[in-house]
Amino acid sequence: MHMHQAVLTDPKLVSELHDLRVLLASESVHWARAFISGGGVAALCNLLEQAVTRPYVQESDLNVAQALLRCLRAVMSDAVGMG
Repeated sequence: MHMHQAVLTDPKLVSELHDLRVLLASESVHWARAFISGGGVAALCNLLEQAVTRPYVQESDLNVAQALLRCLRAVMSDAVGMG
């Protein structure tokens, strides 16, 4: 099993992604830049790809994909994310 697939099956993932989205929307510009430069956006994109390209996409995969997209939207809504 690929590491990301194991992460995608974690029942706490959607809740943790919700918490991340809140942080992305409310933390300082410095925090957001550190998240981006630390590979956070790339990690979110990689997980999103894993969630939607699995051989049998389940409802839980779609819930994870939706939470990931909300995180990415929070980054892109911030001027730091678009710069």
